[in-house]
Amino acid sequence: MALFWKKRSDKKLPKFKSDDLEFHPFVNQICEEIDNSDYANLEIRFNNLLRGFGYLDYNDSIILDIQRILQTCNLYLQVPLHKELKPEDQVTIIRFSQNNGHNRNNSNGNSQKPSNLSPIQNAVNSVVQIISPNGATGTGFIIGDTGLVITARHVVEDDGLSFRKVLVRQNIQKPNQRDLEAIIFKSHRKLDYALLWILKDDHFPVLQIDNPRKLNYTETVYAIGCPGGLPTTVTKGVIGNPNMIFNGIDCIQCDAAIDHGNSGGPLVNEDGKIVGITLWGLGNFAAAKLSLPIDYLTDDISMAKHAGKKTSLKAFYCPSCGFSTGARISWYCPNCGFQHKN
Repeated sequence: MALFWKKRSDKKLPKFKSDDLEFHPFVNQICEEIDNSDYANLEIRFNNLLRGFGYLDYNDSIILDIQRILQTCNLYLQVPLHKELKPEDQVTIIRFSQNNGHNRNNSNGNSQKPSNLSPIQNAVNSVVQIISPNGATGTGFIIGDTGLVITARHVVEDDGLSFRKVLVRQNIQKPNQRDLEAIIFKSHRKLDYALLWILKDDHFPVLQIDNPRKLNYTETVYAIGCPGGLPTTVTKGVIGNPNMIFNGIDCIQCDAAIDHGNSGGPLVNEDGKIVGITLWGLGNFAAAKLSLPIDYLTDDISMAKHAGKKTSLKAFYCPSCGFSTGARISWYCPNCGFQHKN
């Protein structure tokens, strides 16, 4: 199979045909390396990855093309989103599976003995990584024990439209890590949140909810997330303003480090209970990290739990505005007018 080389440009690149993938020696080599690894991933220098696919330089189109080829083979290229890649940078290729656990202790990736963990550690156990079909990553957290998850809308959308299916990674980079398919069933553009159900029937660790209206200035909070594609990370800060108005939304302002990849993760208090969803930062100001108070979602969370997983997933979902309804929809969204395929 011919290999392609391309300098940085915006020109459309030649596409690999899926039928030719089994003859691509570099993809086969990647699969063999992962097969021989203790974990379902492979660390590789970025320039070696490019050369393996026949490139000496890269642009966004090349990254997307490589991502497309790998995903056809059930692989995913994890790259940092916060900086431009250098040749010597390490990137990770991950193999997806229904249960990517490599659990050395038990067959259930979620079975854990009760322990006297700290409230923050308990909160960490409820945090997951969200991986969208376009390769974007963010954070989410489990709010319902049968798999109800909250994340940021901008994590699960591309070109203004929400995806329907994403991947949820639980117990990131731990022996019992596993990748689970999830379906988005409701979202909100302005408030920038999305709700999804994990398809696997299981019992999941849940993040408890607290009242964000009780927050005071200088109160200690913790932001939990996966910045830059890293494993679950906790940063500590204080409330700078518990009721800051931003774009007409009542937000929580704090100085806990919140970077690309943290979006959709929880902001928790010292009791390990969620008070907000980390979403935005104003410029490069360290103290201007904003979270959406969790009580904005109270009604949506209650309705989703009451309806249950099966009913929620059968409902109509508009990828444009995030509207969801159980009513029969013909060809357009009754909320925003977005036209849908029959």
